[in-house]
Amino acid sequence: MKRFIIFLMLFLLACGVDHDNPLDPAKSNVPQPRVIEFTTQTTPKGIKLTWLPDSRAHKYNIYRSLSENQGYGNKPIKEKVEGDSYVDETALKADIYYYKVVPLYQIVGQPKNLEGSVIKAPPEFGIPPAKIVKLEIKGEDILMAGITYSFSTVGQNVHGKAVPILPEWRVEPIASGEMKKEGVLTATKSGEIEIIATFLNITEKKKLVVEPKIPTLIKIISRQSQEGIVNTTLAKPLILKVLDAFNNGVPDIPIDVEISGPATAVLSPEKPYKTDNKGRLTVRLTLGEKIGEYEVKATLQENPDITATLKAYALPDQVDQILVESPGVQTVRPGQEVSIKATLFDQYKNPIEGKTVTFRAEDATLTSTRPITNRQGKAETTLTAWTRIGSYFVMVESESISRKIDIRVIDGPAENLRKALNAPSAGTVGETLILSVEVTDEYENPVKGVSVSFKGGEGGRLQETNVRTNESGIATASFTLGSKAKEYIVRAESPGLKGSPVEFRIAAHPGPPVKISLLPIGDRTGVVTQSFSAPLTVQVKDVNENPVSNIPVNFTIDEVPDTSRGYKLSRYTVYT
Repeated sequence: MKRFIIFLMLFLLACGVDHDNPLDPAKSNVPQPRVIEFTTQTTPKGIKLTWLPDSRAHKYNIYRSLSENQGYGNKPIKEKVEGDSYVDETALKADIYYYKVVPLYQIVGQPKNLEGSVIKAPPEFGIPPAKIVKLEIKGEDILMAGITYSFSTVGQNVHGKAVPILPEWRVEPIASGEMKKEGVLTATKSGEIEIIATFLNITEKKKLVVEPKIPTLIKIISRQSQEGIVNTTLAKPLILKVLDAFNNGVPDIPIDVEISGPATAVLSPEKPYKTDNKGRLTVRLTLGEKIGEYEVKATLQENPDITATLKAYALPDQVDQILVESPGVQTVRPGQEVSIKATLFDQYKNPIEGKTVTFRAEDATLTSTRPITNRQGKAETTLTAWTRIGSYFVMVESESISRKIDIRVIDGPAENLRKALNAPSAGTVGETLILSVEVTDEYENPVKGVSVSFKGGEGGRLQETNVRTNESGIATASFTLGSKAKEYIVRAESPGLKGSPVEFRIAAHPGPPVKISLLPIGDRTGVVTQSFSAPLTVQVKDVNENPVSNIPVNFTIDEVPDTSRGYKLSRYTVYT
């Protein structure tokens, strides 16, 4: 053992290896030993590190850094790792001194491959012992050997710069002192990447422009759906972005754009469409004249399976017109419930949803005075019609537009039958009288066209027996009294009406007196100076022999003997 240690010390002295900086070729003027091959294996204890001596069976010192958090340039501690030893993962990720060269890795750009640099050792030193190459990468979202490095938190700090920790790979010698190991560095963000590699006193820099890969996605940058007024341009543009698999915008990609909707819509600018240098396509959509949903579908010309769809909703313009379902005059019955419907339209004949409509009707009842229009632009209320016959109107208003609905209330179903005012109750025999009845509805409105029959009046004569009511709800019949002074009864009826039948009782009075006659009084003799036992009686009649009452009759004495004295009448004028 002592002989081995002494031999090793002499060998190291002969090679000029400085443990403080064993990689400095200035300290060595003889070819360095060949590379030590090593392998790693993950075990329950940790990571097993195994090195293989060169052909001369020399074992070389492999040192670990003092601490996992210390970077390059630290002096190694006097701890050797010999034979098969176990070290933790941190030790492998720290600065392990061994004889290898880590060159710059091959760079894979998108979409083309960009080869990196190969560090060459000075040929006069053969294959020198080397420290891990210091590798600094400036860029965004870089993947190396399947590991994503965030340079703000991972890596060793070298003079204030973040340096990613590279995986430990086996290094194989290459002729002429050149050592190379190929790996893959993948940049997932398009743009510029700068790689700075330092090996001993050699620094190599390389700038790479990473271009996007082939498009894989169309992403909607603007709002996926927007709203606007018909026949206007949307307030915000429609923005699409064509991305590769790593979300990089892909420029100069031709895109087909199609618009569908209820009316013709227009995009600006016009065709052809191609992404800008950031992979974006920005267009403005002018909606058509019809409300509804419009779709803008973008498709990659090179790959029709890659699409994206934006939606826009065209809303109606301001209220321009109010339409009612029953134009002209609406005819209703008294007290009838009537549905009043109004539809709002804009200037392009689109129905307008969500607008308030005001209904006004004086002295009438409305179930709703301020309803809201539905999707069809309709607003509805129920009117309880006026109870009196006549002409009325309902006002419909929304925003600055108004509409007048004329309503005419006509008579309702016939319900009542009664005598008309000033119905006659008496007349003179032979006189013709007018008999009138009135037909009304529930609200006492006259009802025309109702059939009324007149019957009776025995001894007299009815000129009409079946009559219909006129505009005023009046049915009229002419009745001529008979020649007899008596009471005549005439009936007017209309089945089903309240008050039917109506009865006219008419007293027929005698005509003018035309005849007076002395009624028999029996014995007309008497004793002088004495009164007759029976009064003198006369009867006054009309032309039809009807006794006429309340007619004054004057009694006088005529043809009295000249010798008669003292005669007299008890009454000279008497009323029948």
